[in-house]
Amino acid sequence: YLESIQKSATGHLISKSQMDKYKKESSNVSKQTAAYRKNKMKWMFWCMPHAYNWYPSVLVNGSKQSENDPGHVTMEGNSICLTTGLTSAISVGVDTFDVPRIAHHKVLARLKLDKKKPRHFCGIEKKATSCIHVLDKVYAMRARTPTSDGMSGVSFRKIGQDEIRSNLLWDKMFQVFGIDRERATHANNYIEKNLLAILKDNLAGQCSHLKGRLCEKSKKNVQALIDAAAVKAVEVRQGKQE
Repeated sequence: YLESIQKSATGHLISKSQMDKYKKESSNVSKQTAAYRKNKMKWMFWCMPHAYNWYPSVLVNGSKQSENDPGHVTMEGNSICLTTGLTSAISVGVDTFDVPRIAHHKVLARLKLDKKKPRHFCGIEKKATSCIHVLDKVYAMRARTPTSDGMSGVSFRKIGQDEIRSNLLWDKMFQVFGIDRERATHANNYIEKNLLAILKDNLAGQCSHLKGRLCEKSKKNVQALIDAAAVKAVEVRQGKQE
């Protein structure tokens, strides 16, 4: 991922050596340098919309399926930029205040729209251009657990998956991220054992930086999980008594 960004940045942004060259030629800029500069950018964004998502078993199956259950992994595509991997960079000599501040879930749509009807100009010349590169073939890794801040996609739900695909995804998890089943199993067991306490701690920490509607929505999501977890805990106790 970093290699892709570095290669792209080198091709699109102005380095210090290039800026020094422009300054030296400022009194008599050649046509070649002027044309080169037109293709350079003031700033750029790089976006990773897709991810491997890990879910603790208690959220997708009701409970772990065995003592060696590592949890559930899926590959999920999105139409927004995930905070994981969202990157921006600027050319030498450009003020950071020239880079737009856009929420991660709006940046892709906003900058794609800019290519047709510009509000933000990322090029040296003021013309419609692509200000964001989407890395479709690179995936992030996200843990969708009740420790989540915004709680997006974290809920009790069923996600079906056959064993062959599950094994392939876990192999990929180890190859790409170095996450093995044993470590995932430990985290899976811990979350199931301490689910209610984790949720209550999350609720207490909500709105520490989220404000207004975002705060209320997030608190509502956490409270819904607490209520559902409490019901599940009662069902488990009743099942053991029977």
